[in-house]
Amino acid sequence: MKGFLVKKSQLWMPVVYLIIAFSVLALLQYFGAASPHMEVDVRDGAADLRGFDFASSIARVDGAEFFPNALLSPSDLETAIPGTWDDGARYLTVRVRLLVSEGDYLIYGKGPDYASRIFVNGTLADTVGSIDEDNENNNIYQTTQFRALARPKNGVVDVVFHIVGIIRDDLAYHGLFIGGYEPASSRLLRDAVYGLVPVVIFITCALFYFGYFLFMPSAKTNLWFALISLTIGVFLSYNWKIGYHPFPVVDYRVEYAGFHVALLMICVFYSFFTRSLFSTSKTVPIVVCIGSALIAGVFIALPIGVTSNYSFIHTVFVFAVMAVNITLIAIRFRQFKTEHTISFCGQIVFMLSGALDMLGFRFMDFWDFSSAGMLVFLFTQMASLYLVNNRAVENEHRLAAEYASLEKQSKWKEGLVRKLSHELKTPLTAISNVSQLARMHTTDEYVQQKLDIAIAEVEGMKLTVGKMFELSEESAES
Repeated sequence: MKGFLVKKSQLWMPVVYLIIAFSVLALLQYFGAASPHMEVDVRDGAADLRGFDFASSIARVDGAEFFPNALLSPSDLETAIPGTWDDGARYLTVRVRLLVSEGDYLIYGKGPDYASRIFVNGTLADTVGSIDEDNENNNIYQTTQFRALARPKNGVVDVVFHIVGIIRDDLAYHGLFIGGYEPASSRLLRDAVYGLVPVVIFITCALFYFGYFLFMPSAKTNLWFALISLTIGVFLSYNWKIGYHPFPVVDYRVEYAGFHVALLMICVFYSFFTRSLFSTSKTVPIVVCIGSALIAGVFIALPIGVTSNYSFIHTVFVFAVMAVNITLIAIRFRQFKTEHTISFCGQIVFMLSGALDMLGFRFMDFWDFSSAGMLVFLFTQMASLYLVNNRAVENEHRLAAEYASLEKQSKWKEGLVRKLSHELKTPLTAISNVSQLARMHTTDEYVQQKLDIAIAEVEGMKLTVGKMFELSEESAES
């Protein structure tokens, strides 16, 4: 029964995940959430979208007018002169003018990573954190997308950002998207669902393998894989802005440290996973734990403005951990079984997808390669663990059968000994009595000596048989 549950549950888990994924794709296609993003240039401070086909596309506008070291109201901007991007600015105003035809539009995008206000046509659309140009500690991080319904005034949609507490200029402004209300809403739905699906898959996978580990504690590989899946699920929820939805305003320092710690924890659990599955060196997980603790301490203790300049160290460490583990695994290639080959291929894809993501490549127009690589890693490791766990269950069944056979043989031997010891008592007693009687009625010294020896040997045999009988009785009672 145990083997049946193990095999069936492991087979159905990936099948259920694939059904979910294809069902989501079908639903999104049904809702028409396939409008592509089209890049639009900004000229003279405005993006001309009057000839743009909003029925089938969504405009992505990256350019803007910048007013560094100033927080200007929408009315003040009519007379203000825009400047250039100032890397030293701790606060600024960003303005984007969109020239569009009459109609209803949806504007959305990832909000600035710092305290901010967003105005659409002079009306406040969203506020994140506390806006105070003199306070350098108000860098509250916005974890959800901003979105606003926009109707043009005189053919113009005017979007203004106030951004305060800037630490890294590349996170201060991410551009924005504008589209027809229905296509844009469908696009947002698609992005949200696509982001939610892998998070749900990884979290449920973690719960499944945690349960499997409790079901079979000897299989430590399942525990490490469950921890990897859980951490990746949390990490993806950060990437897709899902995990923090109940808490829309999170201090950027907490979010920043959490991001790096999550990646480091993946490295730690991954090292223990490869150690458990491939029997690699014990030293690697220990070194990874020490290195991860040191890097995590640096990113938590030091100011973000300092650590952000050295974030490449964190990236190099992550890839170094994967490269070292994969190299150690490759050395053992000749000892590979089928499960090892499957796991090894999944790990290679995982590392390459991360490299492609670092180089800026995208997948399916909006999905990063690392997310796809994580899913490939998940399914390959599940396939590998399916073989490993089945082998472990078969070994358990074999050992149980051998134990049952040995126990049966032991009981048979105990019964035989008990029967023999009981049967031997009578003839030994008779021999002893006859020998003693003969000893009493003979005067020949030579015969007496031989009879004394025979009597001693018989008495010794009687003691041995008695002990054998006692041991067999004790064994039968236990």
